[in-house]
Amino acid sequence: IWIGRIGEGLVRLSERRVQNIRGGSRSPSLIANSIAESQDGSVWMSSTKGLFRWTDGKMDLISPETAKIIHGTVLVDHEGTVWNGTSAGLQSYRNGKLTLHQDISWTNAHSSNSLFEDSRKNLW
Repeated sequence: IWIGRIGEGLVRLSERRVQNIRGGSRSPSLIANSIAESQDGSVWMSSTKGLFRWTDGKMDLISPETAKIIHGTVLVDHEGTVWNGTSAGLQSYRNGKLTLHQDISWTNAHSSNSLFEDSRKNLW
């Protein structure tokens, strides 16, 4: 079980063990907005400090928080693409490439509270 904690980033509960996952100097003020796990076992966290990936025992910053981009929800689709709803539009991350899709119309000041992939592989 993965838990996002206010000010503490990620916590992993497994086999009656608690593991705090920290991302170096960026982690003390992390507030997890959304968590998703990809097929390769990586855990993705959208937070107040950006989009992070935890894999092989380390936390990597993929897309930093900026004055223009606030990171919201995160989803990993059936192909392994990571989708992140941000205040600037929808981001995708695949094969090491981060793309901001500003061409997609957003409402409510470009925010996204939820992403979902249905059984037909449509992203909502």
